[in-house]
Amino acid sequence: MPPAGSDPGVPAVEPFPQPFLGTSWLHRGFGYGVRRGLVVLGSLLFVAVVGLVAVALYLGFVSLFPPRARIVIHVLEGAAAVVALVVGWVRQRPVNRVPVTPAQVAESRHRAARTGARAYGNQGLAILLAPVLPAIAARLLGSVLAALFVRETPRETGARQDYERRLAEAGGGAARQIRRGAERRPPRGGPAGRRARRQIRRTDTS
Repeated sequence: MPPAGSDPGVPAVEPFPQPFLGTSWLHRGFGYGVRRGLVVLGSLLFVAVVGLVAVALYLGFVSLFPPRARIVIHVLEGAAAVVALVVGWVRQRPVNRVPVTPAQVAESRHRAARTGARAYGNQGLAILLAPVLPAIAARLLGSVLAALFVRETPRETGARQDYERRLAEAGGGAARQIRRGAERRPPRGGPAGRRARRQIRRTDTS
C-alpha cells in the first residue's frame, strides 16, 4: 500500500539497499552512523590481520640474512611502506568521486563470490612476495583509509543518484497520466460538451 497522504497513482519507489547499511544511507540517521562505524572498524580489523600476516612472512624472510643486512632491509622496507601508504591514499581519492551504480555493486559482489573460491591457491604467491608484503599492506591501508573516511561513499552516491532518477521518472509518469486524462476530457464549450449538457437537462425534466 502507498504511504498515507501519497498519490495512489504514483508507483512506489524503493531505495537500493547497500550491503550491511541497508537503506539507512537515505536519511543518514543514528542507525546509519552505527552501521557506518561498524563498517570502518571491520575494515580496519581486516587490514590489521593482513598486515600482521604480511609482517610475519616478511620477518621469516629477513631472518635468513645476517644481522647487519637485516638492518638495511628493515630501513628500505620501512621507507617503501611509507611511500606505499601515501600512494594508496592519493590513488584512492579520485576513485571516491566516481559514483558506483547499484548494478555495479551487484556485479562486484557476484565477482567477489566467484573469486573467493580461488583464494586458497594464492599461498605460494604470498610466500614469493614476502620481501615486499609490508609495503603492499601499507598501500592497502592507505587505500582503505581514504575510502572509509569520506562523508558519502561512491556506492551511496550512486544509489542516491539512482533513487532520485527513479523518483523523477515515476513523477514524470504520473504527470503524463494526468496530462493524458485532461486531453481526453471533452472541452466544455465543444459539441461533446453541449451534447452532455442536453442529456443532463433531458434527464432532469423526465
